[in-house]
Amino acid sequence: MGKQTFNRIKKTLAILLVVFLATMLFVSIASAKTANNDLPTRLEVLEFVKSYQGQSNFIETISGDSEYYHPEWKWDIWQDEDGNRVICFYYKINPNRYGSIYFDSEGNQLSKLDLSNLILIKSYVGA
Repeated sequence: MGKQTFNRIKKTLAILLVVFLATMLFVSIASAKTANNDLPTRLEVLEFVKSYQGQSNFIETISGDSEYYHPEWKWDIWQDEDGNRVICFYYKINPNRYGSIYFDSEGNQLSKLDLSNLILIKSYVGA
């Protein structure tokens, strides 16, 4: 193989590498910007939960309805060592940060500080 051919291959590979890296950068920036944009606000979560508080099968009902009415929302269902389940909804604080709110099986808000040794039962990452 001649020196000229080798240099062409080298130049082509360098261009492909730059294009690939630029594409990956744009994809990661786009993903980061849209990740929290689909989350509700804290107030939207609280208003949604308010209409379900006290209902039997609170966690199953609200998680199912959340998937149906708000498919872009994200939530997790957790279980503690005593078998008690909690649901955690994620909400946007700003485009770069998100928060979480935990509710017990009756829809009462819980402090994260009161929760320990939780096991993830189900995670819904949005549609």
